[in-house]
Formats: sequence, structure tokens, C-alpha cells
Amino acid sequence: MLPVLILTIVLIVPFWALIIRPQQQRQREHRAFVETLAPGDRIESFSGIHGTVADVGDDTVQVEVAPDVVITMAKLAVSSRLAAPGSPDPTRAEDPVTTSDPRPTTTSGDLEEGAS
Repeated sequence: MLPVLILTIVLIVPFWALIIRPQQQRQREHRAFVETLAPGDRIESFSGIHGTVADVGDDTVQVEVAPDVVITMAKLAVSSRLAAPGSPDPTRAEDPVTTSDPRPTTTSGDLEEGAS
């Protein structure tokens, strides 16, 4: 009986440390984020709806998704705050556009030479 109890404890502790605790921390961080929402913030919901916060209530937020189209959703449905249009997004690194193509290029002259 004692070995079963010890094995159970040995298995529960890592399970809690690796799965339950990180999830609780994410939930705490998300609740803190949602409490900082303010009118004018651009947001994205978990369902993929993008819009601008028009009004913030206790448990709900009104989001303008198009001109004169305002929807009400639960605060906890807001997944992230988006950067304002035209401002650089600090969470995304700018990828330089590469103009060189690593593939060899062929010209019509090369094709004609190979055919003869």
C-alpha cells in the first residue's frame, strides 16, 4: 500500500509542475491583460474577430468591427492587443526582403544551346 501512495505522489508532483501550474500562470496573465483594456485599443478575439474597443464594462467589451457596427463580447474572449495601423509591431521582427534568388536562372539562349 505504501509503494502505491509514494508512486502516486511522485507522479502528481511533476504533473502539477509541468501542466497545471503553467496553465494557471497563463490564465492569471490573461485576466490581468483583459483588465487593462481601454477604449481605442485595437484587439483580436479568440475567434479571430478584429476591431477597436468602443466601451469596456465589468464583464463585457463593446468592439467596433466596421464603421457603425459594434458588437458586444465577453472580456475573456479578447485574445490580444494589436498594434495601431501604421505603427511597427514590436512583437514581430522585420524580415529583410531578399532580392536575390538562390536558384540558377536560365535564359532563352541557354535553352536553345541545350537543344542542339
